[in-house]
Amino acid sequence: MTAYERSAVIKQTNHFSVKILRDGSVDDFEAKYFTLEPTDYPGIEGKTWTFTAVQQKKVGEDLVENKTITIIVPHVAETGTYPISDTDRKIYIDYISTSDEEPYIHVAEKGMAILSFTRKGDEMCTISGQLDMTVDSHQVPPFKISGAFYYSN
Repeated sequence: MTAYERSAVIKQTNHFSVKILRDGSVDDFEAKYFTLEPTDYPGIEGKTWTFTAVQQKKVGEDLVENKTITIIVPHVAETGTYPISDTDRKIYIDYISTSDEEPYIHVAEKGMAILSFTRKGDEMCTISGQLDMTVDSHQVPPFKISGAFYYSN
C-alpha cells in the first residue's frame, strides 16, 4: 500500500445525530460525550450494556443544559432490528433534558431501533444504528426521536 493509498482510508468518527420532534418544533441532538459500559439493569434479564450519549450546551453565564439519550441492551445482544414496545422490552431507550421545566425520564414506548454491535472477546467495542421511536412525555403529548449514531471506544 502506498502512502497515498493509506491516507485515503476513511475512518468513521463517533457521532450521535438525531432529530427530536416535540411540541411542533424540531430540535437537533448532536452528542459530543459518550460512555459504553457493562451494567446490571432491572427489567432486562442478565447483564446489560449501557450506551449513553450526552449533548451539552451553554445557555447562560454559569448554566449548562444537558440532553441525554441512553440505550440499554442485553449483554449478549446481536446485530438486528429491535421493535420498541411498552409491553415487551428487549431493549430500553430513554431521553432526559435538563431544559424541561421538571426533568423527567422519557421512555421509548414504540418504534424501532436497528442496532449493530462489534465485540472483542466479551467486550463490546462498537455500537451503531438508527432510531425511530416515540417516547412518553409525562403529562404532555408524546414526541418522536429519529436519527443515526456510531460509537467505538
